[in-house]
Amino acid sequence: MSPRWNPHPGVRTGRHVVHNLHVHLAFVTKYRRKAFTDEMLTRHEKTTREVCADFEADLKQFNGDADHLSVSQSTSQTSGRCHDQFSLSEQF
Repeated sequence: MSPRWNPHPGVRTGRHVVHNLHVHLAFVTKYRRKAFTDEMLTRHEKTTREVCADFEADLKQFNGDADHLSVSQSTSQTSGRCHDQFSLSEQF
C-alpha cells in the first residue's frame, strides 16, 4: 500500500481491489396496494438481517410501509458470493 494513500474506513480493500459496494432493493406492491402488515415487515426485517449476516453484509437501512419496502446494504466482494445476496428478493 502506498504511503501517500490514507485508507478510508468505509472503503473495503482486497488483495488487488478497492471497492465500496452498496445495494438498494425496493419492493413495491402492484398498484401500490396496502398489502404489508407490521407483522410481515418485522418478519422480513429479521430474515433480511439473518441473510446479511450469512453473506457478511451490513444492513444499513430497512424501511417499510403498507405498500412498499426498502432495503439498503453495504457488501463485500471478498466472500465470492456477492451475487447471491439477491436471494433477498426470493423471500416474496
